[in-house]
Amino acid sequence: MEKTSHSSNLYSHPDSLLEDHLIGVSRLTDIFLSEKPKDIRDELSDIIRIIALIHDIGKATRYFQKYLFADEKEKEKLKTEETHHSLFSAVCAYYLTKEIRNNGIYPLFAYITVRRHHGNLIDVSDEVSIFDDKDNVLLYKQLESIDDTTFAILADKLLKAGLPLIIDKTIISQWIDNFRKEITTFRKVLRNLNSDLKNYITLNLFYSLLLDADKSDVVVKDMSVFERSHCDDSNWVDSYMETVQFPPSPLNAMRCANYQIMS
Repeated sequence: MEKTSHSSNLYSHPDSLLEDHLIGVSRLTDIFLSEKPKDIRDELSDIIRIIALIHDIGKATRYFQKYLFADEKEKEKLKTEETHHSLFSAVCAYYLTKEIRNNGIYPLFAYITVRRHHGNLIDVSDEVSIFDDKDNVLLYKQLESIDDTTFAILADKLLKAGLPLIIDKTIISQWIDNFRKEITTFRKVLRNLNSDLKNYITLNLFYSLLLDADKSDVVVKDMSVFERSHCDDSNWVDSYMETVQFPPSPLNAMRCANYQIMS
C-alpha cells in the first residue's frame, strides 16, 4: 500500500493547500517558459522556478491562515499588515535566487517580481530605498507566528519540487537580519547599470510569467488546458510558413524576400 504523504495543513486559498498552489504555479511557469527560445530557457528557468515556488510562502503565517478562514465580518478586523505576504515571500525569493546566482541583478529582479505580484511594478530605484525598520519588525513578527512543524512539511515538499535548499525559520531569520543592508547595495549597482533593454524585458518576463501562472492555477485548475505540442524553436518561422497560405500581395512578397535575406 502506498504511503500517504502528509500535508502541511497550510492553505493559499480556502480550497487549495499552499504546497499544491506553489507547485502548481511552478509547473505552469515551466509550460509557459517552454514556448520561449532555448537560450532564454537555459538562462532563466531555475530563477523562474524559485520565484514560482516561493511567491506565496508568506501565507504560512498564523495571521494569514486565520484571516483566510474567517467570515467576512471578522476579516475586516483581521486585515492588517501582518496578513500581507508579498514582502516576506520576496525576501525569501531574493536569497534563494542568490544561492544560484550570487552575482548580478537577478536576485533583485526575483525580489521585485514577488513583492509586486499583487500590484504593479514600480521604479526599480525606488524598490531599493523603501525598505525600513518598520518592515524589519513586521517580517520578524510574521516569522515568529509560523508553526515549525507545518512549515517543515511545506519546506520539504518545496525542496523536492526544485528549491535550491531547504528553508526553515532560522535561515529566514538570518535573511531578515541582513536584508536591509543588502538591498541598499543595489543603489550603486543600478546607477552603474547600462541601459541595455535586456534588463527591462527580463524583469517584465519574470513578472508576466508569475502573474499568468498564479491566476491560471487558481482559476483554471486543469493543467492539461495549458499543455502545448512540441515545437522546434530553431525553426519557428519556417514551421509557421509551411502551415499558412499567404495571399499574393506586394507587401507579402517584400516580407518573403527580406526573410530570405535575413536567413
